[in-house]
Amino acid sequence: QSQAFASTVGDWCWTSTPCAWRAGASWCVDFAYGFVNGSDHGYRCFVRAVRSASPAPGQ
Repeated sequence: QSQAFASTVGDWCWTSTPCAWRAGASWCVDFAYGFVNGSDHGYRCFVRAVRSASPAPGQ
């Protein structure tokens, strides 16, 4: 969905979800090809700032 996420880099980005099988690891998502992988926190991934928001009035 490149229109909805136009400024997202096409590379690996961290999620906030830890890996259940290993302490010190979290899930990463590849925004270029859609892969997911559990990686140690020493691995270099981008970080994507997100926030939650309420719908605008009337929506």
